Amino acid sequence: MKINKIKNVNPLRGLGIQDLDVCQEFGLPDYLAGNPKLNQSMADLMYEKNIKSLQQYENMSLNDAKREAGRMRKKALSIY
Repeated sequence: MKINKIKNVNPLRGLGIQDLDVCQEFGLPDYLAGNPKLNQSMADLMYEKNIKSLQQYENMSLNDAKREAGRMRKKALSIY
């Protein structure tokens, strides 16, 4: 399956990375390739990962980690 439309997050644009590559690398459904919802799905995935990382490496409480991860997700999505 080759998807030529690129909707993936800005940092990946211009690097020759296709949406399907992003989906497969991060375990997202292939139907998100070529779909603007790919960015929201990636932001949600990173939100969850950031919560865990902030708790583990920054010793944040769950509520503080969620608040900070939410701020980071909002900032990432604001560029669209």
